Amino acid sequence: MLFVPSVSYVSSLSFFVTTFHTFGLNGKAHVTVGVFLAAFGASAILAILLSKHLSLKIRILMVTPQQFVQIAQFISISLAVWSGTYPDGYTPVGRGAFIFFDQLGVLLLSIYHTLWMILALMRLEREASDANS
Repeated sequence: MLFVPSVSYVSSLSFFVTTFHTFGLNGKAHVTVGVFLAAFGASAILAILLSKHLSLKIRILMVTPQQFVQIAQFISISLAVWSGTYPDGYTPVGRGAFIFFDQLGVLLLSIYHTLWMILALMRLEREASDANS
């Protein structure tokens, strides 16, 4: 996205670029989005790599920005499947079914990521209630 700005309009993350355009960051939207996405990804990777040294609460905080990206991807892909066209307007043969299977890996990753967040929050809640008992 940083080096080939046009990719930001084709991917399921076009939502972010469109949002930045709406707020007047027209010329630099792809750079801004690219930097934010890189930071979010780096934060999530560090949370995993340093899991033995960080508390669950800190790891959840480090992964939360990535969760918002996953939710946006899930919504964007769902809309593309529903409409039968990719965000850039391309309509493949097979329409929504093709897009669904093309993006299935990303959809499953989004679901897995959300389940991890829910389970981690439940564990954090359980640990807090055990500490208070």
